[in-house]
Amino acid sequence: MSNKQSGFTLVEFVAVTVIVVVLAASAIPRVGAGEFAARTAADRLLAALQYAQVLAQRQGGASVVIAAIDPQITVKDKTGTVVPLANEAYSDYRVRLNSSISLSTGTVTYGAGGISQAGATFSIVENGAVRYTVVLEPTGFAHLGS
Repeated sequence: MSNKQSGFTLVEFVAVTVIVVVLAASAIPRVGAGEFAARTAADRLLAALQYAQVLAQRQGGASVVIAAIDPQITVKDKTGTVVPLANEAYSDYRVRLNSSISLSTGTVTYGAGGISQAGATFSIVENGAVRYTVVLEPTGFAHLGS
């Protein structure tokens, strides 16, 4: 009668666990917070552009100001007043970005129909490297660039 058991020994299990931990530790810096911060900045810029476009359609004009100082994104109505966030009347639409992020500055102005006065491209830079671009078409359509 054969009494052979199959499975892993404790030594094999510990060796595999150590290898997996070493591989995971080397992969974590590659998927750091900067990548997520850059994508968050791109998404917030897209949201601000779309919000300003809808605001322009409803109120006859709006603008988005992208400031390099502090880096932040601000949405203003046609009179230049910073508008409140939707559903939050007490909070201005000012988006502050992670300090490791910088983006190209500028102002986008939308006319009464929500059409931008000119197209634009904004670069989201993290640690000196361009991570994302946000493209604003002359029609007012905003999207992530390639």
